Amino acid sequence: MARLTTDRVPRLDIRASQRRCPLEPGWVIPIHGLTSDRWSAVIEATHDRQLVCTATHTFGRFETATTIDIVWTLCRLGGVRPWWRCPACGRRAAVIYFARVPACRICHRLKYRTQKLNETDRALRKARRLRRRLGGPPYPSQP
Repeated sequence: MARLTTDRVPRLDIRASQRRCPLEPGWVIPIHGLTSDRWSAVIEATHDRQLVCTATHTFGRFETATTIDIVWTLCRLGGVRPWWRCPACGRRAAVIYFARVPACRICHRLKYRTQKLNETDRALRKARRLRRRLGGPPYPSQP
């Protein structure tokens, strides 16, 4: 069986959410991916004023909820950066994936699409990128 890649699984990206607006209680975070319509996520404040995300999975008439903690790290030049705390292993992660349960890429053993390319495909991809950077079309008109 072929392993899933990160672009085929619903995901919750804290970097994209933080760029749009600051994380605040009551804010609904979009989940992107193929079956993302079954998942919803809302930022909530706990009794000790910490932020958590509650991800809810709806399948038919059944509904399960998982709490995903938000942790903060200090940035080198000031400010703070938010991270998800993986519910499965406890690692910090910028993206949580929803394959079977919410977890980080490592817990789900997901690969990036580019990690599955063979040597020829990597060389073609590199040539296309170089052509685009030089202002030409990604594919040559003649071989």
